[in-house]
Amino acid sequence: MSVPSDAELFTNSCWQYASFPKNIIKHTTPQHHLDRYGERLDEHEHRIFCEDGQASVDIWEFDDNVQGC
Repeated sequence: MSVPSDAELFTNSCWQYASFPKNIIKHTTPQHHLDRYGERLDEHEHRIFCEDGQASVDIWEFDDNVQGC
């Protein structure tokens, strides 16, 4: 049995996007933490996900070239 390549692992992870964060390929986070993160995302789904085009998200941009006080 051959070891899957990183590209194959990544492709499989993408196909399993609905199981995020359990689909993360290489992680150091214990499985029980990933399970709980997934449960919390499910619990708050109505608050953090919305219909396409209905998002109201503030995006902060960082520019490390800006000089300030």
